[in-house]
Amino acid sequence: MSNGTITDITLVGCGALALAAYVGLILLPAWSAYTRTWERVAAAFNLVLSDQNVKAILVNIFAGINRCDWVAQGVVQAATGLRVPLVVRLAGTNVEEGRRIVRDCGLPIITADTLAEAAQKVVAVSRSGDLQ
Repeated sequence: MSNGTITDITLVGCGALALAAYVGLILLPAWSAYTRTWERVAAAFNLVLSDQNVKAILVNIFAGINRCDWVAQGVVQAATGLRVPLVVRLAGTNVEEGRRIVRDCGLPIITADTLAEAAQKVVAVSRSGDLQ
């Protein structure tokens, strides 16, 4: 049950999105390893949003093996039509291109340069209910 606490915010982080990996490897073992990144991100967002108490999503990515531009493309394609605010923090390989993709996508995605900044933004937006 939602009580307006930090539990109403979902944090997703790590490589190709931890939750997408969870969905793809644990919940749906028959899923092809070749499923496009954005489809995995969309599946992760849909799973998270199946809980009506979720007020915002924070995606925190440090891309080492994976690349920020690949993750950003997946997030942008999957974020169309989200019903909650989305905060994205990217760091690591190809970070400038990833940030450009998110910045120029035309969607109300909130960006942050640090995890601390992202956390502040997602808490604020989850309390206000604004998409931007």
